[in-house]
Amino acid sequence: MVKMSILLGEPLLEEWVNSWRNQFNLLEIGTRYIEKGAANLNKNIDEIYKEYPLWTLAIITSKGEVEKLYRKIKDQREKLTLPILILSQEEASNILLGKGKIEERYIYPRIWQDNVDKEEYQLWKKGLEESVKEAVKKRKGKEEEEKYWQDILVKTIEFLSNYPYDDYIQLVEEVKSLKDKLHNKKNQLDEKRRERGGLIDREIDDYQTKVKDLEQEDNYLARRIEKALDYFEKVKDKERINNLINTKKMNN
Repeated sequence: MVKMSILLGEPLLEEWVNSWRNQFNLLEIGTRYIEKGAANLNKNIDEIYKEYPLWTLAIITSKGEVEKLYRKIKDQREKLTLPILILSQEEASNILLGKGKIEERYIYPRIWQDNVDKEEYQLWKKGLEESVKEAVKKRKGKEEEEKYWQDILVKTIEFLSNYPYDDYIQLVEEVKSLKDKLHNKKNQLDEKRRERGGLIDREIDDYQTKVKDLEQEDNYLARRIEKALDYFEKVKDKERINNLINTKKMNN
């Protein structure tokens, strides 16, 4: 499956969580939290990001430890480059379940206090949301494209298993033999007609019946050979399709 590129939050956040984990009953970054939540709720992680794109900024702790975490991160404001959103476990669960609004507790980088006003922050936040939505859209497009090429590969393999080379050669020989027989029967029929002056008797009727049967058999084999004739083109395409799929996977 093609992985979606989501904008990252504060680079130091995961490092702090690993360092402070033993000081809290619960401490988890937002991206890890929703990975577990998506599995437990059987929800698509892309849809979770689409509903609430700010998980990349979030850190989750127990309700009783929110203020403790808030003070601890606030002491690190000088090191922050992006805002951090602090959520209680209950609030994070409500976001996943789509239940009501939550209190958005942000801690902003110190440099923002001096250089960024509230209006500019709202523009940044909106840009983040739009970027996540665009990433979700692109990921779905890549998945659909990959599925298209996978379907072609499966159909090609199925065709080659149904029409192997030996069967193709056998069909060609059968058609050639049938055409020879048909040609001979038609010549014999024409000869009989010339000998009998065009009279229609039992012998000529027999030959006409045989010719008709052979023509029907020829039509049947012709339909089979039409499918088999694609074999050589499919063989050429198989390697190209495999290479194309592998290239697209590596690019993604």
